[in-house]
Amino acid sequence: MILALPHASASTPRKPLETIRKRLVAGSLAPVTHEAVQDILSHLKSDGSFDDLAPEPHDLPAWGPLIGVSRALSLLQAYATPEAPDHGNGSLKTGALSHLRFWAAHQKDWPLHFNWWHNEIGLPLLTHRILLLAEPELDESTRKALDEATARGDVVSHPSHFQATGQNLIWYCKITVAFAAIRNRPDAIRACRDRISDSLKPVNGQGIQKDGSFFQHGETFYNGGYGISFSQDLPAFMVLLDQTPFAFSKRDYETLAGFLLGPQLSLIRGTTLDLSSMGRYYAREASDLAAPVGKSCETLAKVKGRHRKKLLECAERIAGGRFLGNPGIHSFYKSDFVTDNHEGYAVSLKMRSNRSYNSDTSPLGEGLVSEFLSDGVTWIYRTGLEYRHLFPVLDPFRLPGVTEERLPEYPKVPANNFNHTYGPTSFVLTAEDGERAVSSMFFVRQNLSARKAWFFHEGGMLALAGALDCQTCEHPVSTSVNQEWSRGPVSFAVSKPDGNPSSLETLEAGRREIEAPARIEANGVGYLVFGPKRITLENVVQKGSWKKLDVNKSDREVSGKVIHITLEHGTRPDHSEVVYEVFPGLTGEPLREKQLHPDFEVLENSYYRQAAYFEKEKLLQAAFYWPGKVSTRDPAGAELEVDSPCVVQLREKTTGMDLVVRAVLDQPVQVKYRWRGGKPVTRVVKHPSLFYESK
Repeated sequence: MILALPHASASTPRKPLETIRKRLVAGSLAPVTHEAVQDILSHLKSDGSFDDLAPEPHDLPAWGPLIGVSRALSLLQAYATPEAPDHGNGSLKTGALSHLRFWAAHQKDWPLHFNWWHNEIGLPLLTHRILLLAEPELDESTRKALDEATARGDVVSHPSHFQATGQNLIWYCKITVAFAAIRNRPDAIRACRDRISDSLKPVNGQGIQKDGSFFQHGETFYNGGYGISFSQDLPAFMVLLDQTPFAFSKRDYETLAGFLLGPQLSLIRGTTLDLSSMGRYYAREASDLAAPVGKSCETLAKVKGRHRKKLLECAERIAGGRFLGNPGIHSFYKSDFVTDNHEGYAVSLKMRSNRSYNSDTSPLGEGLVSEFLSDGVTWIYRTGLEYRHLFPVLDPFRLPGVTEERLPEYPKVPANNFNHTYGPTSFVLTAEDGERAVSSMFFVRQNLSARKAWFFHEGGMLALAGALDCQTCEHPVSTSVNQEWSRGPVSFAVSKPDGNPSSLETLEAGRREIEAPARIEANGVGYLVFGPKRITLENVVQKGSWKKLDVNKSDREVSGKVIHITLEHGTRPDHSEVVYEVFPGLTGEPLREKQLHPDFEVLENSYYRQAAYFEKEKLLQAAFYWPGKVSTRDPAGAELEVDSPCVVQLREKTTGMDLVVRAVLDQPVQVKYRWRGGKPVTRVVKHPSLFYESK
């Protein structure tokens, strides 16, 4: 059966394999710069080897055979690409073929890379393009060696590759389809199309999930990183096979367009992709750029379909750095992640339960400060540049929003290898209605524990921590409100004994300790910290290197001025509490007014419950770790009672009362509430869990 997008069948080419080959050749071209070409040629010896490469060691990313083949491909691209400055220069083709003959003659004597990915995916992604660009020029032994290398990533030669998931499957199929087009194997193309189509169905394994998350390496939130490669390769696949008998179905097009225009766009702020979606890719300098998502939208728009106009609009806005994320609350519940996007700001929250991993580290030593990245990190964006390239100098014990014991040194990653871990508890939940949200986490990190909750409301976020304990901690425990690049002074005003704020003071550089309650302004963001609590403010130069994130990167010093707002709990906190609000874009007199007249009432902040009431917004949000009741001080306000652990959002709208209840177990939850002087109401929510796929 022919599967195709809605377009005129008359336009289907008569020789589809030839059409696919031509498209693959065009996609293999690249305008390599003259400088890059000259650098490659400067290392090329008369026997075809490179004077700066060797087959050993084979346990580092910089593997000599892979780099050599990559250089040969670059020379062929520079020769064959019309836009390249060295287009048509025969010495480039001669140099490329010389190295490929050298590689073909020796590659069987060289050890394979210890990491399977380089052998089965990394190298075949290069060799199939060389076959496309240069096969008529190859001698038989070189062609055979390139065929053998490409076949390592071919699902026909290795059917077990079909069991791969997520982006690894896409890479295998990318290699197989190209190899099949070169060797005239239409059945292999059809098989890959069908396997990819099957992988687009939301699943419980790796790949796209029902909530829009993309999983790779188990339950690791990877919409950035691997998810970006997926977002790029799938549209290219659809374009490659479009208007041929191998075209993807309309359903596949709708699924991919929905993934790009929905979850992926929700993670963008200006030119930046949310850092919590990156996995270990935070260790790569350009990995947080949103541009690839825009390019993916532009590519998919080449396929005839109903989303073409919107895809092109999004591509244009992302390219101009003007995309501010899909507005509103977006809960990626399977990843314990939520983002709140507005025109003036965005705040994201990454938590960790026993259903999701904290982050990722590669077997090649990449991603060495991943341990705490899901301990309640709250990135606070305005332009998207607040944290760009901050990781080399970042204090990993003071991630924004996170409570940690500040150890003498960061936990080591055993053998620089995979080290992702599940969270210790199941109670990590978000209740949201698309405009407001409450998230909660029963936080445990060895002997440090706390109940933590975040309340996303109009104009900002309220954060609570209750029952914060660590009776055996030997080092200071703190909660970081924010840590970002400094763009100017930090201003602050503490509350005097009469409740009025003191005059505003500024910290241009250095360190200052103050006592909450306090108002703080930094980089256009307003913070209110409610006391009593000791606060450390810093506006200091921090130093580091990319090598602390990846053993293979440069140890060249990186430095920059960084702002810290840190709440201090001491060495052995005993039922410590945290209450603070973040207002991106709110400073000056409006923030002072909120300091004098807070817009919320904390109903409870304990081991059992955390709850807040926002009277002006007609909003009550609560996390119930145990059954019980919370109520406002004013009897005419509101009260809320549940019979099971859950998180609840109760909000008065013009259409009536809106109730959202989320729980871990899919068992009925009884909710009783009395709202603003009204009569008591009892409701039973039959299916409060999102974690059961049948619901």
